[in-house]
Amino acid sequence: MPPSARAQSRGVLFASITDAAGEPVIGLTPQDFQITEDDVVMTIVSAEPGTAPMKIAILVDNSEAIGNGVSALRNGMTDFLNILPPQHEVAMYSVAGNILPMVDFTTDRDELLDAADRLFNRGGAAKIVEGQKGAMGHTVILENRLGSVQSQISRIVSQATGGLHRSINSATALVDVLTELATQMGEHFDAMSSRYRIEYERPGDAPGAQIGAGIVEPDYKMQLFADRRVPPQ
Repeated sequence: MPPSARAQSRGVLFASITDAAGEPVIGLTPQDFQITEDDVVMTIVSAEPGTAPMKIAILVDNSEAIGNGVSALRNGMTDFLNILPPQHEVAMYSVAGNILPMVDFTTDRDELLDAADRLFNRGGAAKIVEGQKGAMGHTVILENRLGSVQSQISRIVSQATGGLHRSINSATALVDVLTELATQMGEHFDAMSSRYRIEYERPGDAPGAQIGAGIVEPDYKMQLFADRRVPPQ
């Protein structure tokens, strides 16, 4: 590989494009955008809207500490899966004791609902799982069971990844909070689906001091974002 190719790196911007009426513009291609760093025009590799379905990994702590709350956990998971829009792929893992894959990524709601119905107490404490880079972490914590350390960790995870954090003090609240979470995830996807992810190549291995972006069509309006994260709540 030539030295110039090795020195290249890629940058990413997120942009919302609207027309004169304020409606989102779809169907744009890399040729419709222009990005500069320190007044040098970059080569745009891709410009994709966020319409690809979500891939959601559900990590369930069904350890013995939840006690009789496992019934509420099953009911909450059932409602979550029924409310989440059907195009999104979901995988389910138990993290009580050892990490146990329950269902691989699928849109088959019947398979997922069956797995939720088979949630029972398992021995061992919950395992900490290393997350995938770029993933958004939503956390629901039962405060009186997990204690302050786990609660702090869960808040850090959600804040660092742009996810939602919910704390409850009774397992019976799991149904309501998981229902709310599924609704908010679906709404967030709809809101972010028109936000383009623009990836470009820069000639060097570090970003320029000044980054500019524009749209070729003069009647369109561009608004830039750092990511597609959930707004702070």
